[in-house]
Amino acid sequence: MFVRRVKVRQYEKGLLFHDKVLTKVLNEGVFWIWGRLFSVRVQKYSTVTARINHPEIETMIKSGLLNQYTETVKLQDAQIALVWIDGILTDVLRSGTHAYWNEFHEVRIEVLDITKDEIVHPKISSIVQELTFLELVYVYNVQEGTEGVLLVDGKIHKILTPGQHLFWKSCGEQRLLIVDKREQTLEICGQELLTLDKVTLRINALITLKVKDTLRAVSRSEDYLQSLYKEAQLIVREVIGQQELESLLTEKEKISGQLNQLLVESTTESGIDIKSLKIKDIILPGDMRELMNKVVEARKTSEANLIIRREETASLRSQLNSAKILESSPVLMKLRELEVLERIAGSSELKVILGSEGLKDKIMKLI
Repeated sequence: MFVRRVKVRQYEKGLLFHDKVLTKVLNEGVFWIWGRLFSVRVQKYSTVTARINHPEIETMIKSGLLNQYTETVKLQDAQIALVWIDGILTDVLRSGTHAYWNEFHEVRIEVLDITKDEIVHPKISSIVQELTFLELVYVYNVQEGTEGVLLVDGKIHKILTPGQHLFWKSCGEQRLLIVDKREQTLEICGQELLTLDKVTLRINALITLKVKDTLRAVSRSEDYLQSLYKEAQLIVREVIGQQELESLLTEKEKISGQLNQLLVESTTESGIDIKSLKIKDIILPGDMRELMNKVVEARKTSEANLIIRREETASLRSQLNSAKILESSPVLMKLRELEVLERIAGSSELKVILGSEGLKDKIMKLI
């Protein structure tokens, strides 16, 4: 037998063991311990350090002696626990028995079931900072203006709204598809086509669209934009193949409207709202461009000649009318003759030879 003096300080706990069995919890103070050598042991713990690490923690908790001094939890394989000490996430616990002193700190233990899918928590931003926790979850960030489609084991599981989402890795193999919900454009570039009159050309078209139903869009095809692109290609090929080159060049807006209508009808159940499908560029091969330039040049030359002939005809008609007026009015005729003579006399280089009538006689009389 021996006597041992034990002093337990403030914010300490002394655990008294007899033959490795917890028999008493010693609070602050001085104690005299009686017992056989090696059979009695006092182990002191600082309650400032909240977590209790002891290989026999489970039997210690079962004794009930720690109940009023600790917060304890026993976790199954499908559970984890978040330990909040003074409002700060400190530990993430896996299966097993765990205990924390609650004298010096405010301790809160939150148990989570990892067999469920999404983790909904008011302090999600704090949770994702804990590396141990991140080993257990997938973190998905969905930006504003988009939606996420979560696939679990290859099947659509859930539509995710903008924000941060956490899912347990134990749910299965996961993959996230991001769907842009804003208005966007899709360009069909350089599609080579054959017109009704056998002219080979290339078309650039522009699709303006907006996804209105994410679930429908992705259910039809994971790569819904690629599916839409191929659908539009087929429609453009079909419509352009029914048009001659001249009508294609002169009625581009009308044909664009026809293309748009056909694409809208074919995507009614796709969850995609087609705003427009327009022909952007019509690109002709080099020899065809030269031929078209010659046609345009000939057309413009013909139009210019027509205008010239119209002007000549109008001028002749005006001269004819003037001649008729002069013929019917001798006075106007004399005035016209004087105007002509004045212009002629203004040039010293010219010789004026007068006829035998009219103006000649008048001039001779003046002389």
